[in-house]
Amino acid sequence: MIIFNVTLTIYPLSLKNGKIRTSVDYASDKLGAKIRRSEIDKIPYTLIVGTQEEAAKNVTVRSRVNKNYEGSYSLDNFISHIKNDIVDKVLPIK
Repeated sequence: MIIFNVTLTIYPLSLKNGKIRTSVDYASDKLGAKIRRSEIDKIPYTLIVGTQEEAAKNVTVRSRVNKNYEGSYSLDNFISHIKNDIVDKVLPIK
C-alpha cells in the first residue's frame, strides 16, 4: 500500500499499528505521476490523502484488487476492510 500527499503522520502510523505494510511517497512529483507509478508497480491499494481528506479524516482509495471499493472512506473503515482482505487472502501476489 502506498500513501500520497501526507502531511500528518497519523495515517501511516494508524495503518502500521494495524500491522498493515505501508509506504509513503514524499516525492515532489505530480499526483498523476505518482498514481501512474503505483499502477505500474501493481500496488494493491493506493491511498490519496490531501487537505480535504485530512479535514474530514478520510482516505481516498484506488484499488487494483476491487474496483468497486474505490472512493472516499474513513480510515477506520478502510483498516477493517483491508484486514478482512488480508485474512481472506484476497490480495494478489505481484
